[in-house]
Amino acid sequence: MHLRTVSVGILSAVMSFSAVWPAANASAARTSDAIVGGSLTAVSCPTVDECVAVGRSDSGALVEVSHGATWSVVPASDLGLPAGMTQVTLDAVACVSGTNCTAAGFGTEGTSAVKTLVERWNGTNWRATPSPTPASTYNSPYTGGNANLYAVSCPSSSACMAVGTQYLNYSEGIQGTLAEVWNGSTWSVSQVPDPVSTSSQPGTVARLVSVVCSSRSSCMAVGTYGEKVLADRWNGSTWSPSPVLGPGTVPELESVSCVSASSCTAVGGYIKAGSVEATLAERFTGSTWHVLATSNPGSAGQPIGFHSVSCPSTLSCTAVGAYTKGTSKKSIVYTLVEEWNGQQWSVVPSPNVSGSLYSGLEAVSCPTATECTAVGGRSGSSIGSAHTLVEHWDGSKWAVVTSP
Repeated sequence: MHLRTVSVGILSAVMSFSAVWPAANASAARTSDAIVGGSLTAVSCPTVDECVAVGRSDSGALVEVSHGATWSVVPASDLGLPAGMTQVTLDAVACVSGTNCTAAGFGTEGTSAVKTLVERWNGTNWRATPSPTPASTYNSPYTGGNANLYAVSCPSSSACMAVGTQYLNYSEGIQGTLAEVWNGSTWSVSQVPDPVSTSSQPGTVARLVSVVCSSRSSCMAVGTYGEKVLADRWNGSTWSPSPVLGPGTVPELESVSCVSASSCTAVGGYIKAGSVEATLAERFTGSTWHVLATSNPGSAGQPIGFHSVSCPSTLSCTAVGAYTKGTSKKSIVYTLVEEWNGQQWSVVPSPNVSGSLYSGLEAVSCPTATECTAVGGRSGSSIGSAHTLVEHWDGSKWAVVTSP
């Protein structure tokens, strides 16, 4: 069991049940589906003074924006959500500029469909943009389709790529990968070499959870297939597998960031010998992936993992996540930040809010090596409460930033 599952379980146990919520050239972290209250799971900062974060609150989709150090909530009534769509989740956001952002996720449409959702910001309004929901839902009660978008990346205002998963056989729990491309006016499904078919073993799941496009003709997407890691490359017209290493057992890649078509970094976690969980970082150099050594703070054997990475250059990457520390009777989840300097990864101290049993970072966006914003969630001081968490890096230290 990886840290994301464990940490979500901790927060759910502390509170009650509900739900939660990357950057154009940063990352696209998969959401945790069982966090209550308010939590942010994706962020994109087109400049050092502008950021947009998305997530979920008790009342539904959550969007927050910052101008400098001040964060504010975008009212749900201003999001222009599709009529009849409920239980909306926004899992990803990519901003080309302060007046051009794309958020992606999914929502339910009555009892007949779980549909993909794309929202676009033009500097004045948020509006839903029609996106396809594949109908390949064999043995599914959702006759109108069942698909989720987990990540989006936009190298320009007229080019975006979104990835996720779709049910191929609902009754057997079989899911396959999904990719959709934006050409400036419409979204269309982009066929990915999917290792899964409707006849696969029950419970087989393949999903793409992160994508980054260095240009409209170069994208890298990562995810999982069963208990294997998965990576696919886009050349502007077709997708092709990019064989990626998966150390230990149950490896997971949760986020990828690319400086160019031949320089990418992906992060996640895996279980090594002795059932010990560890952070995972891999680097793509144009033809092959290489596993990089990372640090693992906390108590031996406790869950730990990266959720997101952002690389403003080949010599600078920041990965964020969480780790647990303590005993079996009382474990506390702490924020985790590590930096890559071109040669090695090292832990960077990051703050935790006093009194919280859980503090986790879900996504990070770094416009430069000395300006990063990370978002996530933390438990409140009382049963049944949860809060957004925003932290900022100024080149010398991380600090908590007040967020609604």
